[in-house]
Amino acid sequence: GAGGLRGWRTPQPSSPRCRTSGKRRADQLIEEEAPLMVKSLSRQASGSQVFVLSVVNEARARSLGGQVPRNPANAQLPSFPPRDAAAFRRGKEDLRSLNFDTLAFSRDDLSHLVLEIFLELDLVSRLGLDLANLETFVMGVRAHMFDNPYHNWAHVADATQAVYALGLKSGLIARLNDIERFALIVSVLCHDLEHPGYSNMDLVQHKMYKEEVYQHTTLEGHHAVKACNLLADDTIGLLRHLNSQDFVHLHETVTKNILATDMGRHKEYVDVVNGLIAQGPEPEVPKQMSMELLIKCADTSNVVRPMHVAKKWAVRVTDEFFKQGDAEAHHGFPVTAICNRDTQSRVGIQKGFIDFVIGPFFRNMGQVFPSLNGDLERVWQSRKEWDSMDDDSLCLRLVR
Repeated sequence: GAGGLRGWRTPQPSSPRCRTSGKRRADQLIEEEAPLMVKSLSRQASGSQVFVLSVVNEARARSLGGQVPRNPANAQLPSFPPRDAAAFRRGKEDLRSLNFDTLAFSRDDLSHLVLEIFLELDLVSRLGLDLANLETFVMGVRAHMFDNPYHNWAHVADATQAVYALGLKSGLIARLNDIERFALIVSVLCHDLEHPGYSNMDLVQHKMYKEEVYQHTTLEGHHAVKACNLLADDTIGLLRHLNSQDFVHLHETVTKNILATDMGRHKEYVDVVNGLIAQGPEPEVPKQMSMELLIKCADTSNVVRPMHVAKKWAVRVTDEFFKQGDAEAHHGFPVTAICNRDTQSRVGIQKGFIDFVIGPFFRNMGQVFPSLNGDLERVWQSRKEWDSMDDDSLCLRLVR
């Protein structure tokens, strides 16, 4: 879901390459990857059925005192790193602001700053979590993020910080209970687990199918299953103190939030926001929908960061697009238009994404959440600056 630009020119449902259209069948989810999960809820969304997964099996087994099968995701994880005090202080200064520059920190620094979000929300003590287990969970997420140009550990840390800042400023975090706050942070942290760096599902399956890794109709389905597996992993033991009711609520919320980052569903959320605006000033937004909307904003928040930060992310996301286009050409697939390095420009992609996709969405979100209007309107300030750049000047400014 992150980056979102590839969803700008998504193939139409009639296209054989459009794997997100039509009914999303239950048997297309890798049940064997998630032995604790069953289908518990489905709802109609833009002509597709989105299956929301939960751990009802585990909750039922717990309530009956039975043994729960486990699917350990991490035999060995690196230890939580030592903290760089100076970098941590610098990061704390902007941790609640969209001025935060994730790319100015190391992977280890980001591990500590992500952990700090949980600590600032007092979730360890309020939920009875073990701090060492939470540290292991953070390292588990980090270990499941691949070394892609864009969809990597830095991106999920960036989106996590953004949802924290937006959640505080909008007042959403104050409305949520402890389980929901935990779910909000966990879902954005886990929303791109094992992202392969490609959004073309034909290509993903062609390259990865022999390993039986990606067999979902969307990447977001894979991310959601992996997130729930990681949360339930007994080698981490993060949630062993939660009761069954909280356990089920957490997993359902996390799954809905992650599925919301699918840019194939963007029109669905555009319609939701338009409906909320039609209700009048400051409409009442249900908590679950508020989480989904803010996670969508956080996932695409690069465009409202300070311009010197936004430019770095623009280069990274287009690096990943062009890498996909090269792979599509190499394997004989039609090259996705926005991923064709011979016909697309980095700056042009960014301007198109702002003009036609995320700019109008952020403007409307500012009406639904007036306290966020100033931050979200930054997208139009930066849009003016993109007019003064071309690809050569963009990359040149980054290396200076």
